[in-house]
Amino acid sequence: MRGVVGPSVPALALCILGLAAGSPTVATSGPVAVLLAGCELGRRRSRAARRYRARALPAVVDHLIQQLRSGCSLRQGCLRLADLDAAVVPEPLAPFLDALAAGRTLVEAADRLAADPDRSIRLLAVTLRVLATNGGPAVPALQRLRHSLIGAVHAGDRTAAEAGQALASAGLLAAAPGLFAVVVAAVDGRVARLYLFEPLGAGCVFAALVLSTLGWWWMQRLIDSAADPWR
Repeated sequence: MRGVVGPSVPALALCILGLAAGSPTVATSGPVAVLLAGCELGRRRSRAARRYRARALPAVVDHLIQQLRSGCSLRQGCLRLADLDAAVVPEPLAPFLDALAAGRTLVEAADRLAADPDRSIRLLAVTLRVLATNGGPAVPALQRLRHSLIGAVHAGDRTAAEAGQALASAGLLAAAPGLFAVVVAAVDGRVARLYLFEPLGAGCVFAALVLSTLGWWWMQRLIDSAADPWR
């Protein structure tokens, strides 16, 4: 939502400017382009946050293992996560830590993460809940969990690196219609007038903008799904 609200002011300004200049293209495609750019920025931020959480969780599990080996109980080790730097512990774990600090049981605290959209967070919660409910040696289970999380991070990084060429090609294909229109309009003033001031040209620009953006998001969705084993 924030990615849409942020660009609303420049989008409105473009709409007013287009109406004042008599350009249906600026009045329609301009605001849409700004809003789409805001959505794309929000999507990139969400993906970066997801990758940050994926990289931070193995360190959190490793800290728990160290605390258990030093003689702490599983609950005590989880409580000591609050002593770590805020940059180390992912923000989605805050409800879990707050519940422990309020005196909730480890099972009740782990249940706070049951609805988290990140599957790696839910996997950590299920592991802690099972250990708290059934008991048994926690270190081997947490070690296996840590290896699974690290393997998922490495698989995601490898897939993202291999998808670099596909992303570059998709970006070129998405930008090609707009670049072609700009070049043609710069060469021929009649085409520029068509695109800027004629309803038919405005419709062509609007359709090209929307279709190119949808194609770009579709490619991104395919790549993100392949790069994130927990989705």
